[in-house]
Amino acid sequence: MIQQHSHKILKSVVRLSKGNGKFSTLYNSINNKRSFHSSPFFKQQAESEINIEEEFQNLLVELRKKRHTDELTPKQIVELLDEHVVGQTDAKRSVAIALRNRWRRKQITDMDIIPKNILMIGPTGCGKTEIARRMAKIVNAPFLKVEATKYTELGYRGRDVDTIGRDLIENSIQTLKQTLINTIHEDNNNNNFLNHLIENKLLQLTIGKEFKTMREASKKDYLNMLRNGELDHRMIEISIPSTSLNQNNKFKDMFEAMRNNLPDHLQTPGLEEMGNHQIFDQFNDIFGNFNTTNKIKVKKSIKEARKILLDLELEKLLKSEQFIKEAIYLAENDGIVFIDEIDKICSSNNNSKSRSKDPSGSGVQKDLLPLIEGTTISTKYGKIETDHVLFICSGAFHSSKPSDLMAELQGRLPVRVQLKGLNTKQDLLEILLKPKFNLILQNISLLKTENINLEFTDKALEEIADISAFLNSTVENLGARRLIGVVEIVLEEISYHAPTLALSSSKEEEKSIVIDEKDVKEALNKKGLLKSRDISKYLI
Repeated sequence: MIQQHSHKILKSVVRLSKGNGKFSTLYNSINNKRSFHSSPFFKQQAESEINIEEEFQNLLVELRKKRHTDELTPKQIVELLDEHVVGQTDAKRSVAIALRNRWRRKQITDMDIIPKNILMIGPTGCGKTEIARRMAKIVNAPFLKVEATKYTELGYRGRDVDTIGRDLIENSIQTLKQTLINTIHEDNNNNNFLNHLIENKLLQLTIGKEFKTMREASKKDYLNMLRNGELDHRMIEISIPSTSLNQNNKFKDMFEAMRNNLPDHLQTPGLEEMGNHQIFDQFNDIFGNFNTTNKIKVKKSIKEARKILLDLELEKLLKSEQFIKEAIYLAENDGIVFIDEIDKICSSNNNSKSRSKDPSGSGVQKDLLPLIEGTTISTKYGKIETDHVLFICSGAFHSSKPSDLMAELQGRLPVRVQLKGLNTKQDLLEILLKPKFNLILQNISLLKTENINLEFTDKALEEIADISAFLNSTVENLGARRLIGVVEIVLEEISYHAPTLALSSSKEEEKSIVIDEKDVKEALNKKGLLKSRDISKYLI
């Protein structure tokens, strides 16, 4: 009664004010709000729309807190790395300490502490890249692996090192996106705000206009049926954006034709490194996405419609400013950049004069200095600071030494770790057996898809490790990568004839194949790999 009376008084005041702007605006605002909330359904829907940004922000905050509190101890990180990488304890301890220091820094608010970047030194195939990659997966951090030789000094044609920051933010967006998708889809209790929003839409589409006047008890009954899956097979009509793939492909073809016919003097540095989809995306950023307003109506079951609507709503959130800000924060504070082949952009002191003008040499080292020290890079998502990004550089340093790097660059990589080569028979045998997803297990799983049960005897594995160690010492030292080639030779015939072998056995029973020492020797002998080993017995 009081609200109705106030409403009449306000209406009279507005009429007497003869269209005064302030009074009219106030009246329209109150009147719209009153009529909008008169229906229980629209009230519920309005609350969802009002709170969706707040709920999404709360979800992002929860994920950030989880990253800060669920930090592993150095010992736990090393134990997890041991599941995938054999040996290299010093390198594992260094990266574990670096990750723990990152957690410690987040607990300190009155001091700015920079990370201790790492320089890994070791021959090819010793696990440098694998340690960094597994480390990033363990902590679910944005990870970027690049080769130093792909970059040129600023001002030369080619990619400059600032693209590292742009690529890192792209990886950060993908990492955060996957984390959010997993969080939403793994919520089996339907407690998150997005599921509530989708349920409201599904109920409205299922019941139709009657939903507005339906009693609350009936709505709850329908909601329980929806959550229990009793309505999964009912068909409803939903509106989805039209993809218009054919038209988009025409634009992409136009970009490709334009790019291939540009004269040299119009080529932009770094353009040759960009994919057509990147150019297309940038064009969309300027002129807007094509056909985003076009929608088509399709009939889907409620089970299918739930997933489609959830993905559409999630896609809207992933384009929001909140999401981009959190992705930038994730890249700045948790990002890991692995720069491989750092030894290829430095030269020995004897040859420094001839290399001084190489745009891929000392010039790249100079450009890397501010990036590793901490700088601000402009991207299409905003500015990203690299002050707290962890940089791990690695190189074999066969023809040069770490001291051949610029002194300033050495100073920015204070933690130096020496990795040993994995060349002995025992090392290679452990690599075949110990890692969680070892090479033998991978091949067994691949052939299992062909209904073939593959087994290796202990003698066969020892022979594979023995011949791999011999080839590393006599031909070229490839480290653990040598095992991949040797195992492929051993399984070449079986892999080629696997479909035929599978047909010869019944569908219910698997075809069993056992690889023994004799099979390994025969396969390698066909390729001539054992002849050199036999001759070496008579050499002094």
